[in-house]
Amino acid sequence: MKKFYVVFTVLLSIVSIHANTINIGCPTAGTGGSITICDTNAISIFLADIIVGENLGGTWIRTSGTGGVFSGLTGTYAVAPGSTTSTFTYTVSGVFPCLDDSSTVTININNQPNAGFDGCLSVLDSDPTVIDLQSIITGEAPAGVWTRTSGTGGVFNAVSGTFAPTIGSTSSTLLYTVNGISPCLNDSSIATVIVNGPPPGEAVTIFCDPSGVTTFPVTSIFFDWNNPGGAIFNISYSINGGPIATTSTTISSYEVFDVPPISSVTFTVQPIGSNCFPSSTATCDLLSNDDFESRVVAFSPNPVTDFLNVAFSQPVRSIQISNVLGQQVFSGNYNDKDFQIDLSRLSSGTYIVKAIVTDTIRTFKIVKN
Repeated sequence: MKKFYVVFTVLLSIVSIHANTINIGCPTAGTGGSITICDTNAISIFLADIIVGENLGGTWIRTSGTGGVFSGLTGTYAVAPGSTTSTFTYTVSGVFPCLDDSSTVTININNQPNAGFDGCLSVLDSDPTVIDLQSIITGEAPAGVWTRTSGTGGVFNAVSGTFAPTIGSTSSTLLYTVNGISPCLNDSSIATVIVNGPPPGEAVTIFCDPSGVTTFPVTSIFFDWNNPGGAIFNISYSINGGPIATTSTTISSYEVFDVPPISSVTFTVQPIGSNCFPSSTATCDLLSNDDFESRVVAFSPNPVTDFLNVAFSQPVRSIQISNVLGQQVFSGNYNDKDFQIDLSRLSSGTYIVKAIVTDTIRTFKIVKN
């Protein structure tokens, strides 16, 4: 009996020492893996999808890299612009005599290139000045490639990124491209050189309506402007001097929402497209309750089928109606506070009504059935 006990003890010790080597009943964290993504990827990554054959119930930690949002609780990672390549370790705890087991997931992160924002410049064909094309676009990353996509004449140098107009040269567009490393895409911006184009200083005119709704407090300010030929408008605005918001639109109007009562909105428009125009800036103040009540415009019905009834606090000199593309579809002269407008010939859709009164310009939106 004593001999059997000794033999059993020796065998148990051998099994204990080599349990992890022969992996009898011990945990496994699976086989690690890696993927490559772009830092603009908006989808959260389940890290467990990248390893293979792992036991459940393990824990995740981040072992390298910066940026993005990692959750050890859910085992997920969401990349963000500027994030760097990161590693994550998955560990399944072992029960003695088994040791813990770990595997590693590597997220290779490539940064999405930024070619900046489009820009334009108006010059004369008799001006011999060599134009640095990068002075036209803004916010671009270095090491991009220039190509000419339209226009004739002049001297274009793709290596130096310059263009010099010559007599007879035409307006040209120059494309700046920064190549992305897969899966990131290439990014491009356009420098437009208008040869013999509109004179400097010819900008759009911005109008605003701080009482485009029928109840106080007003929560939005409606801006619209004349379209001088731009195919797209870059917009920026701030409320009470706060953070600047930026966006773009293909129509010559925009509504700023969530404006607190008695506030000021500074609004800037930069037309980009077939013509080159400088940016325009206007500041619109949200009316107080008393001002709002005294200047409110009544219009009905809305939506309208045939006739639109309007009532102003002051005589109206003219009415102009445009569609959402900025195209004028109606114009009429008046000298009255209350009148009807026949809209029966207009197609169904949304329209912008601009009323020129004695001391100001008022705008509001209507829907035509």
